[in-house]
Amino acid sequence: KLNRTVLPLPEGPALISWTGTLFEYLMPALFLEEHTDSLVGRSIRTAIRMNIRFAKKQRLPIWGLSESGYAELDRGGSYRYKPFGLPALSLSPSADDRPVVSAYAIALSLPFFPKESLRALDAYTRRGGRTPFGFIESIDFFRSRHGSPVRMCMSHHQGMILAAIGNSL
Repeated sequence: KLNRTVLPLPEGPALISWTGTLFEYLMPALFLEEHTDSLVGRSIRTAIRMNIRFAKKQRLPIWGLSESGYAELDRGGSYRYKPFGLPALSLSPSADDRPVVSAYAIALSLPFFPKESLRALDAYTRRGGRTPFGFIESIDFFRSRHGSPVRMCMSHHQGMILAAIGNSL
């Protein structure tokens, strides 16, 4: 039941995850120490490098795919929510790699790639991604190359951002 496939990728080895989101790789590291030379530590770094490479290839100004709200409303007028990840890291045949970037995915990467993460959070902020209440949920680049801000703040994502910043410090 605990068996996981290890993927030999150009960026390095990685354990496969359900939907290929950064959340799946990075959330446990909020609470557990991930050693650099362990398979989990290598998987984390590979997933982050693949996100950075994906953004460059797609000519996106920001990287950080994870599950989040996106710029589409349901019948009640609320933003829809779903996982966005990289199919190469995903076990799920329905992995969605639409370019929806979330601040908490970037922040969770801080302990592993601090310079790249800080640059990405700065770019996120310059695109209207931060309010007095914290970072907004996401910036959806699917329909617009300029990005559509998803202006909501989810408390559990804000909490992960704060925990990642605390761990980094």
